[in-house]
Amino acid sequence: LLAAIAVLAVAFAVFAAIPAVADDSDADATGSDVSKFEFGKIWVMEDGKYKTDNGSTENQSEAEDYKTMKDALDAANKSTAKEVVIECEGGENKAVKWGGNHLDVKRSLTVDGNGAVAFMDDAKNGNGNTDFAIENPQVTDAKCEANVTLKIDNLNNAGVWGYRTSASTFNLEMTNCDTTKGIVDNGARIFITGATGANNISLTNCVFGANSSNCTVYSNAAGSITIDTCTFTGINEPINIKTKATSGETDIVVKNSDFTDCGKGNGTHSSWGNDATWAAPIRIVNAGSGSSSVEISN
Repeated sequence: LLAAIAVLAVAFAVFAAIPAVADDSDADATGSDVSKFEFGKIWVMEDGKYKTDNGSTENQSEAEDYKTMKDALDAANKSTAKEVVIECEGGENKAVKWGGNHLDVKRSLTVDGNGAVAFMDDAKNGNGNTDFAIENPQVTDAKCEANVTLKIDNLNNAGVWGYRTSASTFNLEMTNCDTTKGIVDNGARIFITGATGANNISLTNCVFGANSSNCTVYSNAAGSITIDTCTFTGINEPINIKTKATSGETDIVVKNSDFTDCGKGNGTHSSWGNDATWAAPIRIVNAGSGSSSVEISN
């Protein structure tokens, strides 16, 4: 217990208070063209079977082929199946056309990327971010009355964004995702504002580059954040947790992870303030009446 208290005290001593973070999520994302990639197929599975136009099948070749992640997610959100999986076609230089900005997740589901890379459109990663959204404030009926679990595996260049307004719990599990594959700004970050409800975020074996925003992992609500075996390179504020919850605890664990050329700040973001004065690889701040615990190892 004393060791934990000491770690927590050091963490708060090192990671000084941070000003309110403004969301830059609507900034245009610019990146490489997709001439080296081929857009692959996207399928939706319901309780182990592929969805078709008028039913289901066990044969993937007979399944409905969705052209964009938005189309597939719209179908997944409407599904009444117990388990829903969005499966992307894998293979060398396979891409996923995103089809929209901040794609709303309204139910629990799994996304199997199979190594594909998320791109916004045919020409460039512009005019939006390749991310999923939880309780998107830009659309109506976005509030999640039930708990939502989103699992994302091996889908490169995808992120999660949102603004919590309900008392429900949002569970996010991301594994084996690499933001550096498609070089899109802001798309591949975890940026969830709003202090209500709970956010349980788990990132395992993920790679984050400078294109994943100044602030790669950000959350306001209580819950848990576990970052294990991840790599951060060239990011001003890779992990920036500002708990604004009025009750509850945020348990933060960072282990087996590498930070290279991070935490320097560039002082150019007027809405964020001069981050050169407070940027750090890991910043933990309490801005509400809740509490935080921090464990950093390896």
